Amino acid sequence: MGSALWLILALPMWFAGLVRAAFSPDDGFKIWGMITVASAIAFVIGVVIATIRKNWRPFGMAISFLLSFVVVGVAGLLRGKIHGELVATILWTLTALQLLIVACTLYLSRGARAATALLIPLCGSFWMFAGLIATMSFEDTWL
Repeated sequence: MGSALWLILALPMWFAGLVRAAFSPDDGFKIWGMITVASAIAFVIGVVIATIRKNWRPFGMAISFLLSFVVVGVAGLLRGKIHGELVATILWTLTALQLLIVACTLYLSRGARAATALLIPLCGSFWMFAGLIATMSFEDTWL
């Protein structure tokens, strides 16, 4: 239980560390960090647009973030107990679910599709990072 809670609490801090990597001259995660910075800027713009228009439908993307935290938490609970193809199957299935959430949120946000579209890159980047952390936890193999 402690491992799951620790991973859930560490996930946002590690993800924010990618921003630092974008400005580091010799970090191997520089490109991912630059993508994270660009998607965070787009996210802020999307939130501002949705707030100005008083359209709250784009915030349905929060489900995507919550699913990322749930997957990392479950991976923390099952740390080192799942290996190989089963991990890939779980993560690909959850990636399909993430895409379905994004598509449904985009479809349902009539009048605010531009704002919703600006939220998608950060959700995707966060999901990929959470998937990386979950994979390492499931297999108990850390970079």
